[in-house]
Amino acid sequence: MNPSPHSSRPFNPPPRLIDTRLSPPGYVPVTVTRGFPVSHLEAIEAVWAPEREQLVADLREHGETLESGHWDWRNKIARQPHWHTLVVVECDGQVQGIMAVENFLRPSRLSPSEWVLYLDYVEVAP
Repeated sequence: MNPSPHSSRPFNPPPRLIDTRLSPPGYVPVTVTRGFPVSHLEAIEAVWAPEREQLVADLREHGETLESGHWDWRNKIARQPHWHTLVVVECDGQVQGIMAVENFLRPSRLSPSEWVLYLDYVEVAP
């Protein structure tokens, strides 16, 4: 597991998730990829879009909404090319979560002498 496709430095400790499908729930290894290729978003949307639409419908029946219900990751990244780096978490060959991190630091509003990294979008698999 590498923190970046360009780095051989391993995460310490290695990333993992708790799988609640196990009895009892237990940790499972995951892969975190920074710099996930935009070209792979088509495959994610092919799986996530129908499930996301079903989740939106299910929530609507209970008077709830899903903020990411209308999202399409291909459009989010296409708006401003090279503005974001995609980071994904995969487990058992399936993407479990994705986030778009800005490539540029911004000055902190709370601590003017500090810099912050913005996380613009984050979504877990529906």
